[in-house]
Amino acid sequence: MKKILVSLLVLALCAPAMAATVTINDNADGTGTIVVDAGAGNSIVGLGLNIDATGGNITALSIDATANPTFNIYPDAAHDREVATPGSYTYGAGTPIADQVAAGEVAVGNNVAISVGCLNGASTPGATGAQTITINVTVDATTNICVSENALRGGIVLTDGTGVDIDGTTVCGDVTAGGCYTGPDQAQWDLVGKPDSWCLVSQCHGDANGTTEVISKVVRQVGYQDINILVAGFNKAYVDPVSTPWIAADFNHAPETISKVSRRVGYADINILLAWFNKSGV
Repeated sequence: MKKILVSLLVLALCAPAMAATVTINDNADGTGTIVVDAGAGNSIVGLGLNIDATGGNITALSIDATANPTFNIYPDAAHDREVATPGSYTYGAGTPIADQVAAGEVAVGNNVAISVGCLNGASTPGATGAQTITINVTVDATTNICVSENALRGGIVLTDGTGVDIDGTTVCGDVTAGGCYTGPDQAQWDLVGKPDSWCLVSQCHGDANGTTEVISKVVRQVGYQDINILVAGFNKAYVDPVSTPWIAADFNHAPETISKVSRRVGYADINILLAWFNKSGV
């Protein structure tokens, strides 16, 4: 029996810890959340992760204070303040953004570390950490975010001082940029590359350039300039909003078949422009 118990104990000690999961949630408005889950029965008290971004720029990065109010100790911010003035650090001072390969707080950027702890003492509610930690991220364009453990800071640290590894080592996901278009044709706007011109309130009424024009001494929103833009794109192959900006003349936000070929600017768009040309109250 002793041999069996010893064997079971050895197996238990050798069993790998349950891996933590990282989920990157895209809010499709230029923001996202990174959720770190240590698994049932595990409680995180320290976190050191690398956050790497490509394709766009991270403009804001923070621990979600609502989801994790007691994760308010930033070791790298504390390091910098203690070096400058010993005894000066207070809970919540600074940010959790740190250098990936050295001690110290840094500005928000595309290749940084998240360094945060929950070490407030037993008298503080929630000071024993949490199974999940939520990180908020904001980007200026559609950005691919990758999360991995930061070796310098121990990765994911639990209450007993042990660590738990991320399942898959590195987890990546996109956070897509928010857009200015708020109309009903969101899918079509995405399809043609999210042109800014469609965000004009009067664009769907034949206003391709967003400027007014004087016609017969009267200021009009839809005029000859809009006709010129439509002519530039009529029955043409569409590429993208940069090289073919006449997508602004796709007033009905739909493709049209002309001579068996799909076009973005066609007769339906001409009819819309004519309906509003030189009219008041566009």
